[in-house]
Amino acid sequence: MLQDFPARQMNVSGETYINSVVDQLSPGNVCKIMVYDEKGNFKKELCEADIMDGFMKYGYYAKIKDIVTKEK
Repeated sequence: MLQDFPARQMNVSGETYINSVVDQLSPGNVCKIMVYDEKGNFKKELCEADIMDGFMKYGYYAKIKDIVTKEK
């Protein structure tokens, strides 16, 4: 079923605001969000549900690092 939807990858840093990622989500795509540190090293892969959960838990101006550090 998920194969029917176009997939899109977004690359972000921990300093990226959650709201800027939310603004780029669209109902016609399945997004995976790749999180990189300040040196460009891969840290974690997040899905749309992780982003929306973080948006609801930490607020409009929270950063991606809040999701990544709180999920451990």
